[in-house]
Order: sequence, then structure tokens, then C-alpha cells
Amino acid sequence: AAAPLSAFGARLAHAWATRDASLLRDDPTSGARAVVLHRDVRARVGRLVPTLAQGQLIAPIVHDGLLLWTVDLYSASEHYPLSMRIQLAGDTRSYFRYAATALVDAQTGRVRLLAAESPDPLAHTALKRLSALIIPETELPSAVREQLPIRADGAFAQARAFTRVGSRRTGNVASFVPDSVPGAEPVPVADNGDGTIGWTVPLVNGADQLVGVIEAVGGPVRGTSWRPLREPLPRWSSLTERLGAELDTVAAQFRRESDGPVVLGTLRVVVRAGRSLLVRPAYTTDASGMHLTALAVATDSLVWAGATLDELLGVSTAGAGPEGVVARTAVGREAEARRLYDVMRAALRESDWLRFGATFDSLGRVLDRRP
Repeated sequence: AAAPLSAFGARLAHAWATRDASLLRDDPTSGARAVVLHRDVRARVGRLVPTLAQGQLIAPIVHDGLLLWTVDLYSASEHYPLSMRIQLAGDTRSYFRYAATALVDAQTGRVRLLAAESPDPLAHTALKRLSALIIPETELPSAVREQLPIRADGAFAQARAFTRVGSRRTGNVASFVPDSVPGAEPVPVADNGDGTIGWTVPLVNGADQLVGVIEAVGGPVRGTSWRPLREPLPRWSSLTERLGAELDTVAAQFRRESDGPVVLGTLRVVVRAGRSLLVRPAYTTDASGMHLTALAVATDSLVWAGATLDELLGVSTAGAGPEGVVARTAVGREAEARRLYDVMRAALRESDWLRFGATFDSLGRVLDRRP
């Protein structure tokens, strides 16, 4: 934590080191002061564990009137034999493993570390001399544990590795991260609906159809899991275009004359009750800043747009939506069936049987013909 300046010797030492004579003066109100020489979160953590790589996401935790900044730490190396290289945490990595999470008190600068359950030798060596700063996660208040962020960079690294080699259960599945999904950028967090914090990485197959998501969750039980879809959804690019077109129409209804142009946000996949839904926001700007204007949600054959996410997630695919949904657009079954038929004919001419079969299943869903 911040170094106390209650004694004259401490004030003299810091005044000499910083060339600041004002530190020699005692505080007449409390009789003691403290000094934080490194206020920046990354600089402060970096001086303690310089050998560990810091994640790109710095997330706040507010509890009992206190503000804590969190940043994940990883054992990382650019040189690791027989490993692919990925751009992670601002650099190229061929070895990347979670080591700890640093909690920095925004007022006092105190740093505490939540170490991984099974740290690798690199993390063990880096954290061994900081044993006094390491605390078990179980000692944190429950309100703080619930706000622990996802391990964003680690989740993206696992997603990229999964697309390359799969897992013991799935084998080497052919999947890809869509180009429209941010890569090494800091990822936003969202409430999963059950009180935990989560983020997803969508994966598509060779036919550009969504086949599942890599889901990372925060909170008391942080981790990463693979959620495959029972059936591939239509082409990712097609769903993206639908959401964009619907948002342009709906956002225009809410846009005021004083607002700037409509800006479409990043496309995300939200998991609700075992279902994967595509969500995309639209924003407008005015003199006070940027504001959320509308949201669109898509499934395999339906697109909804409305004002809030809670309203949209309550819409049933079989019935009418709630009153709060200001617009609901169902993709015409006949038009969608015609489009899928054309895709199947093109796949047939090219002898692309993987695409033909996946599109055939999509056609069955549009026609309510389940395999």
C-alpha cells in the first residue's frame, strides 16, 4: 500500500528521492500522510511482477464504497517449440497461460494477487517472492467475487487454439472465428442473465454457418467452455446483414433531429437458456455523448428489434412479442426457402456436400421440418 509519511525520517527519505521539499512538511490536520509514487495500475503491477504479461482488459470492481481495479496476469513467451503464434495481449505469443489476477485499490494503491490454482513454473517463480500479497479467492467478500471479470485474453487464446486442434471430446473440428469479430482487442463484458459476467466467441464452419460459441464466464467460478449448436444456423454474413438492415430501420424511428448519424455496434452472441442469439446494438450521438438507440436480436429465421435487451430476449419465436418491442420483423419463409434452395443448387454444382447438407438442415428449420 501507499508508504506512510508519519515519521520525519520517512518524509526526509522520500523528499530526497523525489527532489520534492514539500514532503518535509507534516500534515497539520491528521499528523500523517501517505505517498503513492506510481499511480498507474499497469505501472504499479508491472513493478511487482515484471516477468508476467498483463491482459488488455482493466475492469473495475465497486464494493462497500471502495474502487478496485483488476488486471489478469499471464505467463507468456514468444518462443515455445512446436506451437502456433497468436497476437495476444499486445504482442505475439506462442505460450500463454493464466497466472494470477491483480487487485489494485484505487485510493491507497494496495496490490493483492489472486494466484492460479496450479501455476506453471514461470508464474510460480514470479509469485514466490510476493507471498505476502497473495490471498485465497475464498477470502474475498462474496460481492467482490461476483464481480471478478472474465479472463478475456486467455479466453480468446483458448478459442483460437480450439479452432486449430479442437479438443479430446470433439476431435479436430473445422471451425473459424468470423472476420467481423474483434481479435486481440479488449472485450466488453455482459451480464449472462444469471448474475455472472460472460463473453462469447462465435465459431463458424466452412460454409460460414454458426456452429457454436466459446463462452467465458466471470464471477466466483471463472472459466471457458465450448457450447456447440445442435444444428448450424444460416450463414454468418447473412445474419449480419439482416441485423444491420433491421437496425438501420428501427434506429431511424428513435433518432431525433439533434442526433448524429446512427452507428452500428459490434455483433455479439448471447447465450440464454441454452440458446445462442445474435445481438447487435445501434448508437446515436448528441452534445452529451453516445447513447444506445436500439438493439436487434436474430435466430435462424427471425429478427427482432427494440429498445432494450430484456424486452427482446422475452420475445417468443412462436408468438407475439411483449409490448416493449417496437418492431418485430420475421424473415419471410418463402423468401428464405428460395434463398436456401439457390444455395443448395450452387453447392450441388460445386460438389460441396458439406455446405449442401448444412443448408439442407437450415431449409428444414425454416419449413418446420425437424430431422
